[in-house]
Amino acid sequence: MMDLPLNAWLLFDHAPTHSPEAALVSRDPSGKVARTTYVEFGRRTQQLMHALDRLGLARGDVVASLAWNSTRHLEAYFGVPCSGRVLHTLNVRLSPEDLAFVMHDAGDKVVLVDPDFLGLLEQALQHHPAPDHIIVLGDHVPESSIPGLIAYEDLLADEATVYPRPHIDEWDPMGLCYTSGTTGRPKAAVYTHRSTFLHALAVTSHAGMSIGPGDAVLPQVPMFHANAWGMPYAAAAVGAKQVFFAGALEDGDPG
Repeated sequence: MMDLPLNAWLLFDHAPTHSPEAALVSRDPSGKVARTTYVEFGRRTQQLMHALDRLGLARGDVVASLAWNSTRHLEAYFGVPCSGRVLHTLNVRLSPEDLAFVMHDAGDKVVLVDPDFLGLLEQALQHHPAPDHIIVLGDHVPESSIPGLIAYEDLLADEATVYPRPHIDEWDPMGLCYTSGTTGRPKAAVYTHRSTFLHALAVTSHAGMSIGPGDAVLPQVPMFHANAWGMPYAAAAVGAKQVFFAGALEDGDPG
């Protein structure tokens, strides 16, 4: 009998194949709503995998995200670990000093940052040198004191939409999340591929949330906190519709 590694590819493969037209909806802080599907998400996520290769990242390198809940953030949730790297979700509520500390402690090589948080990142970088690459999660680069910014859509534009699956051991790290540092410096918690897969499985089962392909899921927990309790991974694993609400919670219709 051949063992099957319980890695993020098992979560990633399902929805684009079996629920290709299921919706992914993002509502940004301005109120603008964008819609896509799992099949398009699958293509773009594999473009991100290629882009990380092109940036020169090695297996095991750490890629940080400083971002709201969104479809682009979901692409990073899979594109980073499925290419053998580690996703470090940065807590947007950390002080600039603590943010600089955790970026240095984790060894972040790349930061994927929403335009809303460029000011916070600028403050953090006053305490520590910038990582190798800073990618703005948008289609253009806004004004900033940080040099060499790259727009996410430009990064993906010319990349192939199919990525050769690498061998990834289920015990390899795939995610980092730091504590808030209320009683000292923030401390890292590491998620392995195996632990993330099993947690997603529990969320989709009757013992958890009982999520299925006909459901719609809105992860209210921020994606920078405990992987939004695993909801984005679980919903993708079964092809459930996902709705992402960025910014402060308020009245609105994200669709």
